[in-house]
Amino acid sequence: MDFTSPGQHACYDQVAEYLRQLYGERLVVDGTSPAFGVREGSAWINVWVRSTSGGTPVVITRAWLVSGTDLTADFLHHLLAEGGRPAFGAFGLDGADDVYLEHSLPGEGITLEQMRASVTTIAAEADRADDAIVARFGGIRMTDKRA
Repeated sequence: MDFTSPGQHACYDQVAEYLRQLYGERLVVDGTSPAFGVREGSAWINVWVRSTSGGTPVVITRAWLVSGTDLTADFLHHLLAEGGRPAFGAFGLDGADDVYLEHSLPGEGITLEQMRASVTTIAAEADRADDAIVARFGGIRMTDKRA
């Protein structure tokens, strides 16, 4: 596995330790990149340890929510308006126009409680938001698509 900086490598090791403490055998470790996956409730959560352009580590927690929703003005307005709802995090669209919810933390000095809060909050909000989006705007929940 390649790391872009010693800080990213150290952060990865720390995040791996925390996630193992929190999720044990449920944790999936990506052997090719600094990434992890875990099911929390009905959400599948990905955690990446990346570096900024300056080499500072950042921890990204993401849950994909919905696929196949028409990107109407009403829907996009909804995502922007809902952006203030989570305690922290932001909605986004990936390259396939799938909807996700994401949170980022500075990697230097990350704590177990910060990691726990990031994963559990994104998972809880994902569980609420995917149902609301599908009910109002259509599409398929990513948890149903991957089942």
